[in-house]
Amino acid sequence: MGATEFVDEVLREAGLLLLDLQGGSASSATRKRGADLVTAADRCSEALILRALRGRYPHDAVLAEESGALSGDPDRVWVVDPLDGTGNYVRGLRPWGVTMALVVRGAVVVGGFHDPSAGTTLLAERGGGAWMDGQRLVAGGGPTPVAAPTVGLSASAPPLRDEARALLNAMWDHGAELRMSGCGAAALASVARGGLSAFVEIDGGPWDYAAGALAVREAGGRATTLTGGEVDHTSTTVLAAGDAALHAELAGLVGAVRGNG
Repeated sequence: MGATEFVDEVLREAGLLLLDLQGGSASSATRKRGADLVTAADRCSEALILRALRGRYPHDAVLAEESGALSGDPDRVWVVDPLDGTGNYVRGLRPWGVTMALVVRGAVVVGGFHDPSAGTTLLAERGGGAWMDGQRLVAGGGPTPVAAPTVGLSASAPPLRDEARALLNAMWDHGAELRMSGCGAAALASVARGGLSAFVEIDGGPWDYAAGALAVREAGGRATTLTGGEVDHTSTTVLAAGDAALHAELAGLVGAVRGNG
């Protein structure tokens, strides 16, 4: 079993666990920092994934949203979000899901996102394309013209809320149709499959972005940090678009809002 098949299998197992736990006491949420929520379901899903990783790749390092950094080979780092979209999950809303990626010497080489409610799985390999349930993805192939892009954003929490609000207003004034899904990994998957035109977030974590950014790039789009760097296991921002022209256009707006455009 290769790394991509391993990711596919583990994400599906974690997704089944989360579906079983949803609606029970394990899906009761508490606040961990700012507006972020965590549940026992998050931790159960992460424990399942970590057991699988330690069984299959015992010498690799891991960076998981709930457990933090776990020691191992620094040239091979697994980035794990056991439940992205916790707020949606506890409210019975969609989307939410499980995502993980493998970063080798600073480059994301494999990534996946599983949406248990929809029963869909996005997989991507560096240089090998992005796929959803056997269908190769092409970013920017949706019905929305670039003249009126549909852009996903995040509400963000203090102290970045004012910047997020300014960014929202800039995109809106630019003519974009705006969406807030509450799940960054799902938004990036939507960009990769041509649903959303773009996604911008200023206060997430690498576990939110690593797999989805790889998928966007492999589907023919462009995904970077807000400063133009490659998304990896250290990234806390993301700007992804279905094509390079839209990415450059939105990067200009972001730069203006942040005072470096």
